[in-house]
Amino acid sequence: MAHPTLGFGQNSPKPSCAKPLYLTFDTGHMDIAPLVAEVLNRQKVRVTFFAANERTRTLGVAFGGCTLPGADAPLFTVPEGMMSVGLGIHGEPGQKRMKMIPADEITAMMAEEIIHDKAYSRTVRELVDGQWVDKDLVDEPFKRGDRVIAFVNSMGGTPVAELYAVYRKLAEVCAAEGIEIVRNLIGPYITSLEMAGASLTVIRLDDELTELYDAPVRTAGWRAGA
Repeated sequence: MAHPTLGFGQNSPKPSCAKPLYLTFDTGHMDIAPLVAEVLNRQKVRVTFFAANERTRTLGVAFGGCTLPGADAPLFTVPEGMMSVGLGIHGEPGQKRMKMIPADEITAMMAEEIIHDKAYSRTVRELVDGQWVDKDLVDEPFKRGDRVIAFVNSMGGTPVAELYAVYRKLAEVCAAEGIEIVRNLIGPYITSLEMAGASLTVIRLDDELTELYDAPVRTAGWRAGA
């Protein structure tokens, strides 16, 4: 799950089930940002952030790591003909390494894992009236009839043309599963320098999240409808 430790304090309990290492949830931040400007209601922002986080699943694949400025070697390497599945964008190890397969098969594998991922429960720690309070959260799995945002992201070294090939297959898998893509985002939005790879993110929408996603945004890193 995206950000499985969101809201954890230093001594908070770990999630109640083991999950593969997933990528960041920054697209969800884009959804909620208009609330900050619109109402400046911290409680509402917090609740909506959690709601968006609970509706998001993301998974990535990489074929090689990036090299930080001044470093002599990349953060990680992947043997030729292999790929790393479920990696972290900062170079954290993933679920597994496996032999390279065609792009359609890679996309179908990731999409089906995201869609068929079971309910995920965890405990987060919130600061309420100056006291840390533990709260149990459950992220429900996707189901037929869901309306979603589909986000295909380049890690930095994957061309946009290849992302559209990935999106084509993702849309095919979603349609077969009865999931309707009502918004999409395709491009290098969450990158790690020249890392070769891509990620898929699927966010289940309701009316509020759809309205927030569609709200005009004009910032240095994200512009839409403005």
